[in-house]
Amino acid sequence: DETKPYYNIKSIKLAYRPSLDFSMLDAKTGLPIGWDGKTRPSQESKELTPARIQEIKKQAKPIAKQDQEISRERAEKIAREVIADRFGGKVTINATNYIEGDYYWETAGRKAWNVQFTLEDSDGKVKNGQVMIDALTEEIITLNAWPNEPYMPNVKPEITWEQAYDTAIALIAKYHPDKIDQLKLKQIKPETPTPDANGDIYYPTEYYFGFPRLVDGILYEENQINVSIHARTGELIYFNCRWNEDLPLPQKAQTISKEQA
Repeated sequence: DETKPYYNIKSIKLAYRPSLDFSMLDAKTGLPIGWDGKTRPSQESKELTPARIQEIKKQAKPIAKQDQEISRERAEKIAREVIADRFGGKVTINATNYIEGDYYWETAGRKAWNVQFTLEDSDGKVKNGQVMIDALTEEIITLNAWPNEPYMPNVKPEITWEQAYDTAIALIAKYHPDKIDQLKLKQIKPETPTPDANGDIYYPTEYYFGFPRLVDGILYEENQINVSIHARTGELIYFNCRWNEDLPLPQKAQTISKEQA
């Protein structure tokens, strides 16, 4: 169907492209520099050990794909359980709709139930959220709850980037442990923000992690798991698993070398 190019993938081509972890090089020293012209320090990163990856992989249970889509009632029951487990608080379901082919960015064309909700915590704070559930496997495709707060300067994070990374990995282990060994797990720590012209520092309000799919050492970024963690509370803001199970992935046996490319 030519009207649905994204989820009617007939073939995938392999290609090389340059990947740089810095923006500019000093013309005299050859060292990486920032937009301020100053030499950038070596970048810190974090990833899992092979042993930890296998430990998470062993937690995965077989995914049962049903012949019939689950009902609205079943989807809302799953949504309430997931929300209660992750956030707690008082939940109000605002809308539930079935999607098939829509919301491609989140679902990759999968059949799903989309549940919109409002969450009120014990302090009376309210935020809106969303759960997308695969209608055939009951997997969690998307889970988010957006904080309703202004972006203020000079408010330091209470959660470290490393702690947020561990939370992101724990979420993958909880919702999609079968995919842990098919992801590029190495993440580069963002640079520390510097004062602006007024002397204010805008620290991050959230830490974002993108884990693209890695197949036989090759990145397939159309499939990935994205996670966003609140920098002050450590709570989940956004989780999404965009994945195509039946991709016609090519073999790399006939590819040219990196040096040739």
